[in-house]
Amino acid sequence: MAISRVFFSDLKSGRCSSVVEARLLRFWEARNVKRGGELMWVDMLLMDVNVSLIIPVLLRSVYVLPVLLRSVRVPFLISKSYLFQSTLMQATIKANRLPKFRDRLAAGTIYSVSGFDVARCAQNFKIADSSLMIRFSDSTEFDVLSDPVSPIPAEGFRFRNQTELVGLANTNTQLPDIIGEIVLVKSTVSDPPEDKNRVMVTVKLENDVSVTLSLFDAQAVSFHQKLGGMRGDPKVIVATSINPKMVGGRLFLNATSGTHVLQFNILLSSGVLCETRCGHETDFKLWTIHNHLYCCIPLCTAITTSFTITTFITIH
Repeated sequence: MAISRVFFSDLKSGRCSSVVEARLLRFWEARNVKRGGELMWVDMLLMDVNVSLIIPVLLRSVYVLPVLLRSVRVPFLISKSYLFQSTLMQATIKANRLPKFRDRLAAGTIYSVSGFDVARCAQNFKIADSSLMIRFSDSTEFDVLSDPVSPIPAEGFRFRNQTELVGLANTNTQLPDIIGEIVLVKSTVSDPPEDKNRVMVTVKLENDVSVTLSLFDAQAVSFHQKLGGMRGDPKVIVATSINPKMVGGRLFLNATSGTHVLQFNILLSSGVLCETRCGHETDFKLWTIHNHLYCCIPLCTAITTSFTITTFITIH
C-alpha cells in the first residue's frame, strides 16, 4: 500500500508513518562540553514546500440599464497561479542512531523521510518557528530524492531586524538569522591558528544600525580563511542561528554551533546578491515566502508560475 505524503505544516505530536519531502539545509553536532566533548546528537534544519493552486476570478462589472435591448459582451479575467509556502523544521538524530544515517547526510540534498517521531520543540535556542520537531527513530527511512514532487528552494532564512534582536537578547528562546553589510573585521587568528581564536565582524543592519558578530575557535578560523581566499573584500554577510546578547546596554551577536556564515562579494541591488564560487558568478535573490522566512534561490528559477485566460461571455 502506498504511503501518504504530508507536509511539515500537517504534522502533529506522535509517530508519523507518512512521507515528507524536504531539503536538508544544514546539520551540526551537539556535544557535551562537561563530558570532554561527548557527542550527544546531530541537529538538522529541514525545509519543505507546500504547493497550492490559486485561481482568483475577476468578476464582471454590473451595469444598470433601464432596458437591456442587445447582447452584452462581458470580460472575465481568470488568473491561475501557484502558491509556494515553505516551512522550516528542526530534526534530531541521537548519537546511537548516527551510524545508520551519517553517510547519507549532505547539506543541500533533498530526502524523503518517513517513520519518525514528532515531538514538542524545546523552548530554548529554537532554530525554527515551528513548535514541533522531528526525531529519528530505529524505523526511520531517510532516502535521497532525485526528482521531488515539489520544487524546494536551496536555502531558507529567518531574518530579524535590530528591534527584534533586542527583544530576543538574553532570552535564549530563539537563534535567529541576520543579513547585513560588512563594515569592519577584527581577527585574532594567527597562521597557523592557535588556541582561543576569535573573529569580530561589525555588521550594518537595516536603518544603518551596526552590531558586532563574534565567531569563536573553529568557526573563527574558517571565516578568517574564507576571507583570505576571496577575491576582493566581502560586502554582505548572512549568518544563521546566532545568539543575541545585551551587554552594557549594547547589542552583541554570538555565533553558536549551528551558525552558518555566507559571504557575498557584491550587493547588486535591493534584495539581489551575487556570490563568487570557483570563479563563476551566481545570482541569487531573496524571496519572501511568509513571515520572516526568506529563500535564497537562483534568479533563473521561477518561484511561481502564472498565466491569464480572458474569456468573453455573451449574455442575451
